[in-house]
Formats: sequence, C-alpha cells, structure tokens
Amino acid sequence: MAKTVTRQLTRQDLVAARIRKTEDVPTPELGEGTFLRVRGMKTGEQAAIAEFMDRNPNASGTTVGINGFRIMFWRCVVDESGEPMFGEDDSDIADEFDFELVQRVCAAVMRLSGLAEDEGDVTTGKLVALPTENASSTA
Repeated sequence: MAKTVTRQLTRQDLVAARIRKTEDVPTPELGEGTFLRVRGMKTGEQAAIAEFMDRNPNASGTTVGINGFRIMFWRCVVDESGEPMFGEDDSDIADEFDFELVQRVCAAVMRLSGLAEDEGDVTTGKLVALPTENASSTA
C-alpha cells in the first residue's frame, strides 16, 4: 500500500491559493442570455455585515438583511477576471438595481459562502447566522 504524502501549507501557499467559488446568475430582465458572475464572500466582507449588526443591535431583521444584501451585491458581483465590478464609491449605483435581481444574486453569494443551502433559505430567512458580539442565538 502506498503511503499518503502530506504537507502542511505555508503562508505563501495560502496567499497564492485564495480560491473563491463563482456562479453565473441569470439576469433575464436585463436581456436574453445575460448573466452576472458572483463569487463567495471573503471573511472581511462577512465581518462587515456582522459589524453592521453590532453597531445596530436593535435593527430589524429586514434592515440587517437589506444592508447585508447591499454589501454582498456591490462587493461580490465580479467581472470575467474575478475582480469586483463595483467599488466603495459605487454603492449608490448598486442601490438602484431591482431588489428581485439583488436578492437572486445574493442567494448565490450566500450559497457560495456557506450561509444558505439553497435559494429557499434566502427567501424564508433560514440562514446560517453570522457570529456577532451581540448575537445570543442563530437564525
């Protein structure tokens, strides 16, 4: 029997890899055969949503959800090379998109990020909770 060779990854290995899953989300409302490519969230992006929740402990689930969708949309819609299509200064542009489209895009982002198993989880609120300092239970 052949011995399995194992190797601990180095910092350089991890920095070079940074693999992020992507998914093409159909956008029929923007034209036949069109799509937006999205990627899973980075740890820092998930932290931005958690920070919003910490800063606004009395915000409704709807407020948290909408702001989370905004962050996901403008940070996780990417071009063909995997770079974000929108920057920090473009959040007002991303805010103008139809919410149904944003919700569909964010459903894919959440699946890719391990926050939802399927699109039904997004629309029914059955999401994996982001850890926050104020959270006492999961969603």
